[in-house]
Amino acid sequence: MSTDNDKARPVGAAVKAAVAKERAAGECAAAAVESAAGARARGNGEAESGVDDAPASATLIDFPARIDVKAMGIDEDEFRQCVEGLVVPHLDGADYRVSTQSSKGGKYLSVRVHILAHSLDQLHAIYADLKAEPRVLYIL
Repeated sequence: MSTDNDKARPVGAAVKAAVAKERAAGECAAAAVESAAGARARGNGEAESGVDDAPASATLIDFPARIDVKAMGIDEDEFRQCVEGLVVPHLDGADYRVSTQSSKGGKYLSVRVHILAHSLDQLHAIYADLKAEPRVLYIL
């Protein structure tokens, strides 16, 4: 996942792959729609790619979906509460569970928030808030 931020943070493989595939599917679908529209404008009514109009907003994640949002940072200044405070406002009162794990040396803390996500927009908003928080070093 490319970032606009100088400080790139890795995202969980499953979510990263799903988002990348969705973007690729969206771009392919948009290209197919444009190609079909161009073919219709030329009068032959068939897309050059051989693909009929594909849905432009296809997703590979079936929502609602159980997702673990994971953030890692230095284990200080109530990091767990910080991550929880960034994720929970996006849940609209839905249940969630938080688990933590310290690194072997105790310097870092991994905070995992187990949620039921209802849309890709909701996930994007959660990850955007986590990315904007300077205490969050990595997100998965």
